[in-house]
Amino acid sequence: MGDLFAAHVDLACGHLLLGDLDGTEEVLAFVLDSSPERMSASIVRRLIALGRELSGPQYGGAAQAAHLRERLHHTAVLATSPAAPPTELPT
Repeated sequence: MGDLFAAHVDLACGHLLLGDLDGTEEVLAFVLDSSPERMSASIVRRLIALGRELSGPQYGGAAQAAHLRERLHHTAVLATSPAAPPTELPT
């Protein structure tokens, strides 16, 4: 899965370089809709870096860029959070 996630992030970066926010979001959907537990630390770092790019002046505070940046941040937080302890059934 790591290689597949990396490929989608690379494609998203390409769309972002072209200023294509729709394409960026479309390609990232595969990663952002996946289980965060399956994401490696390197994928999380790349998502964070992509989120930083979306903060750039070239996006002029566009709502779509802000929304995508929030989704990237949310996914990164979930992927780096320790797993919740299993709940015990009452005895």
